[in-house]
Amino acid sequence: MSEVRIETVPGPAIGERIADVARLRIAVFRDWPYLYDGDATYEAHYLRTYTRVPDSAFVLASDGEHVIG
Repeated sequence: MSEVRIETVPGPAIGERIADVARLRIAVFRDWPYLYDGDATYEAHYLRTYTRVPDSAFVLASDGEHVIG
């Protein structure tokens, strides 16, 4: 098991991690109380909004190469 790593990624730099964050959002919001049947294309489009906001940031928790939070 890898060590959990916490990193802050500026929104404009999140591009290469968008697919990972989209997968996480779909997994988290699939369960109660949200019951959201997410779509990877929609999520990626939604998250790309933050790449255009200079002051935005993502705080990611990773276990090895996998975003877990």
